[in-house]
Amino acid sequence: MGCGHPRFSDQRIAAILKEVADRTGTRIDPGSAPRHVAIMPWDPAGRSNDPGVLAKRAEIGYGAKVILYPTPAGDHSALSALLSTLTDPQFPSASDLPIRARLLQDGLTPDLDARTDRPAIAVRWVPEPEPIEHFTGRAEELARLDRWAADRGVALVGVTAWGGAGKTSLVNRWVLEAASLSRLPGVRGLFGWSFYADPSAEHWADTLVEWARQELGIPKVATSRRAGAVLALLRTVPLLLVLDGLEVLQEGPAGDGFGRLLDGTLREVLVSLCQQGHSGLVVLTGRFPFADLESFDGGTARMLEVPPFTAAEGSALLAATGGGWLDDSERRALVALVDGHALAVGVLAGLLAARLPVDDLAVLRAELDVATKTSARVERGAGLLR
Repeated sequence: MGCGHPRFSDQRIAAILKEVADRTGTRIDPGSAPRHVAIMPWDPAGRSNDPGVLAKRAEIGYGAKVILYPTPAGDHSALSALLSTLTDPQFPSASDLPIRARLLQDGLTPDLDARTDRPAIAVRWVPEPEPIEHFTGRAEELARLDRWAADRGVALVGVTAWGGAGKTSLVNRWVLEAASLSRLPGVRGLFGWSFYADPSAEHWADTLVEWARQELGIPKVATSRRAGAVLALLRTVPLLLVLDGLEVLQEGPAGDGFGRLLDGTLREVLVSLCQQGHSGLVVLTGRFPFADLESFDGGTARMLEVPPFTAAEGSALLAATGGGWLDDSERRALVALVDGHALAVGVLAGLLAARLPVDDLAVLRAELDVATKTSARVERGAGLLR
């Protein structure tokens, strides 16, 4: 803990020490050489571990001053007492956060707390997501989201697909019903925002910061920059942040910067989180690639493109929504005619649930077979449904 000493043999540490030395003090008075102070556990019952000898060996070998704290029988409580002497009393410890912010402690799960009948974490959606009925398939995509959420090095996940492909349903399913929060054991709040409902990044930032103040007791940082306030919040408390429909704030395909975020605040927040990381997770959905974040893909960010339904998944969905009277092979054929597009399959589900007459079904097959674009196929199916 602390700075270092140029006698370290590890060149990475030596480079850090040089950087510290260059930045210490002022140009006129650069300050003294950096020092390395190590805080280490010490077992009083161990053999050949005289604290004075250990400290002297560390100083000779590494140029380090050593502070040893006792750990009898593996008890590290003395470290907490030691570090408490170095803290500023004007800032409360994490254990002093409001009760609503004490989330998932001691194995507490995201399920309802039996004692309070309230969610174990603070939750806010703008607007409230619609209930998901007859969710089918997407096992591979859900598993991938689980893996990424469990990876502490992943700060952001982007989910993309063209309109109506089911990206919002996939994310909502994962967040609300697939135990995703169990993959983020330290998360203290869930905040979801739909830019379809409110495309203002200013409203999003202000609402998020105010919600955290009211529900989690996190005071707003004194800054005139919204991005600074949001970043300070996300680095203070672990949150699951869901931002849906970002294409309304992105450069479209006709522009030179296809997929680039048009709002400076939102772009700064997301890029900074990928650069520096945070203890929560941000999940984005949009129709376009996230051009500003592509360089982080595979590192602190992961990108998922939602595929069309397979014939089996689409057939299972049609069967679950009232189309079970039709043979599996016929359901699969219909799914193939709409290219597995989630919205189109949903339209077909409505038709089959209404027991579309055989003659009309034959007409629908013929028209879908003629239509060359999925969008046209959706429109023709919706016309029959009306």
